[in-house]
Amino acid sequence: MRCLQVTAAGGAARLGLLEGGRVRVLAKPHDGVATTLDLLTAADERRLDALSWRRSAETAGVFEVVEWSDLAAGRLPLKLTVPLTPPEVWGAGVTYKRSADFREEGSGIYDRVYEAERPELFFKASAARCAGPGEPIGRRRDSSFTATEPEVAVVVGRRGSSRRSTAAASHSDP
Repeated sequence: MRCLQVTAAGGAARLGLLEGGRVRVLAKPHDGVATTLDLLTAADERRLDALSWRRSAETAGVFEVVEWSDLAAGRLPLKLTVPLTPPEVWGAGVTYKRSADFREEGSGIYDRVYEAERPELFFKASAARCAGPGEPIGRRRDSSFTATEPEVAVVVGRRGSSRRSTAAASHSDP
């Protein structure tokens, strides 16, 4: 099951399930689930089985089915947004050799983190600062460079369980 999120009129995030060329979008919450984070939290904390939940939601008639091509092209009142609305976003930086090769030597603290035993961890943003597909991204005034690179997301629950996802993300390098 591939999850995504959309926003509708009013801006509320709603869970979508991508299945082939169609997306099942929740028209209203079902069993306490309205968003991707709700589904992951319920799976972690209540041991909710996502596939059983999907079947139950379908039986309850709470899905609106739309074509992926229309959603992706922006031809619907629904708009793709961040796949998950996080409470916080943390990053693990300078973990790729290519990133190390790109930076100039002697630039400061980054010289040490490439050789460190573990990656640099840092706070990136709150949910309000996250941008979804096609949304503008911010850039610090003192930065002139913005790059898109692949990211791996790990969603960690209260008990330490996790789910992984990959996405392209843009970021600004100082």
